[in-house]
Amino acid sequence: MLKIDLSTSGAAVSCAMQHLERQQMPFILALTATRLAQRVKAGSLEVMKQRLDRPTPSTLNTPE
Repeated sequence: MLKIDLSTSGAAVSCAMQHLERQQMPFILALTATRLAQRVKAGSLEVMKQRLDRPTPSTLNTPE
C-alpha cells in the first residue's frame, strides 16, 4: 500500500512544485501552441485543397 505523508515536508513539496512550475510551464505552453498550430495548418490545407480550384503551390505555401 502507498502512503504519502506531507505533514512534515509540505513546505518543501510546495517549494519544489513551484520551482517545477516556473521551469516547465513556459516549455509546456510553447509546445502546446506549436502542436495546436501544426494541427490547424494541416486541417486548413485539407480544406483549401477541397474548396479551391487548382490552387498553386504558393497559395498552399508548399514547395513547388
